[in-house]
Amino acid sequence: MFLPNWIIGQSPVVIEEYPVQYLLLYREDSHQQKDVIASGYSWRYRRVNKEDEDDNKKLLPVPKEIKMADEGVAKMMESSKSKDRGKYNTYSDRQRAQIGKYVADHGPTKAAAHFSSLWKIHINESTARQLKSAYLDALSEACEEASKNASKDPEKAKEAVTVETLPTKKKRPLILGEEMDAAVQQYIESLRLAGTVVNATVVMEAAEGIVAARDVTKLRQHDGHFYGGHINITKSLARSILNRMGYVKRKCSIAGKITISEFEEVKEVFLADVAAVAVMRSIPTDLIFNWDQTGLSIIPTGNWTIHKVGAKVVPIAHSDDERQITAVLAANAKGEYLPPQLIYKGKTRCHPDLKFPAGWDIWHSDNHWSNEDTMKRYLEKVIIPFVNRKRKELGLQDDYPALAIYDGFRGQTTNAIFSLLTAHNIYTVQIPANCTDKLQPLDIAINKSMKDRLRANFQSWYAKEVSKQLKVSSVKEVKVDVNLGVVKIPSAKWIIEAWKEMETKPQMVVNGFRKAGILDAIKL
Repeated sequence: MFLPNWIIGQSPVVIEEYPVQYLLLYREDSHQQKDVIASGYSWRYRRVNKEDEDDNKKLLPVPKEIKMADEGVAKMMESSKSKDRGKYNTYSDRQRAQIGKYVADHGPTKAAAHFSSLWKIHINESTARQLKSAYLDALSEACEEASKNASKDPEKAKEAVTVETLPTKKKRPLILGEEMDAAVQQYIESLRLAGTVVNATVVMEAAEGIVAARDVTKLRQHDGHFYGGHINITKSLARSILNRMGYVKRKCSIAGKITISEFEEVKEVFLADVAAVAVMRSIPTDLIFNWDQTGLSIIPTGNWTIHKVGAKVVPIAHSDDERQITAVLAANAKGEYLPPQLIYKGKTRCHPDLKFPAGWDIWHSDNHWSNEDTMKRYLEKVIIPFVNRKRKELGLQDDYPALAIYDGFRGQTTNAIFSLLTAHNIYTVQIPANCTDKLQPLDIAINKSMKDRLRANFQSWYAKEVSKQLKVSSVKEVKVDVNLGVVKIPSAKWIIEAWKEMETKPQMVVNGFRKAGILDAIKL
């Protein structure tokens, strides 16, 4: 049985049990009673001394007294429970002023009765008194202001003062200030009217560009320079602007589902397959790799936007397939990144006129999607040369086994792909359907980080464009050109910069393999 802290360490203690609800505790010094809720029992503690044992027994209540005491305590505790405060009334600023003025003239009792009858709601006298205080404070401030501004007869000016509205509380000053905040809102509205994707990132870009154009010293930092101003463009600021505009985040998507029990079963089978190949054939982490196709928007803002609350149709301009490419990303379990493949839509002329890093495979397809032909090209240009180079670096035989882990996309599960991998002694384990977010290392650790970096690069570029135009144009006239011909080369540069940054973080890849359970499965 649990004993309170004040009684632990004291001895001897006699414990007597009664089948009632509360604890009656007796302290040695003053026999002070303490009531503590127990579960179905009342426990009675008392200190026993030989010389006064009989006296202590006389002080102890009999069971009838305990029962009555328990009933009294229960009644007291029941009455002390917090009660529902009832329905709250919401008053407009004008109604608050009306109540406050009426209370000042007629008193809280009459005011409560008057407005309760007028508006068919119950108004407490306490509410009326609070509004009277707020009203008199506002009236005093207004009279003082009128007196200062009056050129003649200040007292007469005070008499003409009225308080028409009584705000609930003073609004916090806007971080950007009224003028620049309004300019950002105006710009965001124009983007949505044009159907452009608008999210927190775009709002941040627009805000930074507008502030930089008007007074860059107000920004904490901009374009890599530290100015030390009070304005720090954050997502919290962007969300605040969107909330005040009455916009909410909207998206349309349909994804496959898999239950927890089903996932645990398929995960166990998947990891057993990985272990069977990697452990039995002693494949090192250098030769265990994963690749994954992921869509990259040439304008990396995502498919989220903001729109008015309640809207059923959320149009987005420039969200068509032509403004996207497919990137095939790959890395091994040791943390090494392989050169990616970028697939543009069209023929050879659709490639950006830009020099890409050595080893990158820049290709195209009719719809920019990965398919059997593009995957065969990627295997021949990137995967197989990488495997052969690692075998040589590790001093292994030219046909030493390797392991490729990838999902069930149909363009890479054809006989031609399997034959090509088998010819180079590369074993395969397929990731179960609808489990890539939990079992595919790149999906777990790399894809989102890559896209986040792309958005950051885009944000910097966009903010510069807005700032540049605001130097010669008004907010209404600012239109950042995001046509494909304009952004294709900058977009390619953003991808290169993002991937180079990713390559400096090998532990991210290792963590992806670990979170998928692969490293634990092969005990490496």
